[in-house]
Amino acid sequence: MTGEFSNLCARFYRLKTQVFAQDNYLKQLLANEPPGSNLHNTGKPDNSIGKTRKYQAAKAKFDDIYKKYEKVADDILVIMTHFNIPRMAIITGEIPGELTYEVWANQKNEVYIVKSKDLQPEPGCLTV
Repeated sequence: MTGEFSNLCARFYRLKTQVFAQDNYLKQLLANEPPGSNLHNTGKPDNSIGKTRKYQAAKAKFDDIYKKYEKVADDILVIMTHFNIPRMAIITGEIPGELTYEVWANQKNEVYIVKSKDLQPEPGCLTV
C-alpha cells in the first residue's frame, strides 16, 4: 500500500492549518493598520510603503498556500470520485503520532477535514 490518499489527507490538513494561520496574520496586519492608511502623511512615506509591502508579501504567501490547498482538495476529490465514495461519507485517518482526522466531500464537491483526536507520540519517538 502506497499511502497516497493518507499522505494527501495529511498534506491537506497541514495546508488547512497554514491557510488559517496566514489568514489570521493578514487580519492582524489589517486590524493594526490597513495598507496605505498613512499615505496622506507625506512626512512618513517610507513607513507606509514598508507596511504596504509587508501586507503584499503576506497576501502573496496566503495566495500561494491557498492555491496548494485547493489543488490537494481537488486531488482528494478525484480519488474519492474514482472509488465511488459517496458525498458526505466520512473517511477517517491518522497522521501517526499527531492526530486522527475525518475527511469528506459535500454535495457541492467541497472537501473538508477536521481533527477528531490528538494523539500522543509513541515513547522514544522524536517529534520535529
